[in-house]
Amino acid sequence: MTLTIEISPTLEEPLKLAALEAGLKPEDFARKLIETLPSYIESIRESGTTEHLKTPTNEHESDLKGNSIRTVTEYKRDLISPDSERPTVTAKRAAAVAFLKCKLENDATEDPDEIRFSELKFEELMTNLNSNRDSTGERRVFA
Repeated sequence: MTLTIEISPTLEEPLKLAALEAGLKPEDFARKLIETLPSYIESIRESGTTEHLKTPTNEHESDLKGNSIRTVTEYKRDLISPDSERPTVTAKRAAAVAFLKCKLENDATEDPDEIRFSELKFEELMTNLNSNRDSTGERRVFA
């Protein structure tokens, strides 16, 4: 099946960046995303969290703009709150967890070369984050 879709400029740039990071052409990256949908949808159905799928686009866009600030605030609050006061899992959070689990399952590999490459990239990330903190005199994040 051939499918042609128009993508807005606000989606085009993130798609190109994600594809570049994955080492794929944007159309191949989009195809991979679509291929993950069946298992993602199944995980959503199993968790019973579908409310986020019903969010109108304009509300969703405004949610995205405010979520980064709210998320940091909630995270800091959660760090100091006793367990009894921590927020319950919302439909959006459950959907995010389900998506990430699905992504982990689909991206899992037993190829030793891919595993070693991922380990090297992670070590490089930790080194870069530590060196940045070293240069500013901050505490190292990774030992």
